[in-house]
Amino acid sequence: MIFRLVYNEAECKKPIERLWISSLEDSAIKSGFASLHKGSDFDNLYSSALCRERADWLIGMNLSRLFSTKNNKVFSIGRVQTPTLAMICARDAEIKNFKKGYFYTVDLDCKTFVAKSDKIDSKETAEKISAGCDAAKVISVKRENKATNPPKLYDLTTLQREANDNDEAKNAIEDKANKYYNSYKTAALDNPAVVKKGTEGIVIKNYAAFLDEE
Repeated sequence: MIFRLVYNEAECKKPIERLWISSLEDSAIKSGFASLHKGSDFDNLYSSALCRERADWLIGMNLSRLFSTKNNKVFSIGRVQTPTLAMICARDAEIKNFKKGYFYTVDLDCKTFVAKSDKIDSKETAEKISAGCDAAKVISVKRENKATNPPKLYDLTTLQREANDNDEAKNAIEDKANKYYNSYKTAALDNPAVVKKGTEGIVIKNYAAFLDEE
């Protein structure tokens, strides 16, 4: 983006080539220089970046100043944050105004499997569909084998969330923590020391007493 702005401002007409790599290893860099791409191949990327830059000024800078001046309070308006905030507020309003209701489904027992309809708001409509299926016959059944991808590896946040919801995992962690605490406490009994705590200079004779007080 910055290069294209300088290039256009200078009214340069010389051809340009672009290095496109995703790794900083020597082999990747050498391979990238050996197969440079034409600058015109990335014109759409430049156009999209230019649109974002213009939108930042037209929407972000101008509207932030307008709303801040009009309301005598600092407001931050952005091309991304403001629509995103509007989506969150709209969804929050839907949740607050949500009204409980009933829905119906029609289940067709085909012995080896059950065919289930989508959710139906009207009980009368569901009963009509159910009545119309009294004489229904299964003409053909098509079976397909579908592959299911294995679950993704845990990230730290998901791992912590599921561990917090799992009593067995929490108990295992607490047992392990208590085990190390007691081991450290036992070792501290054999290594007395003077420890000052806080600004009042409270003296504790050994680590074990310090741990108990904590």
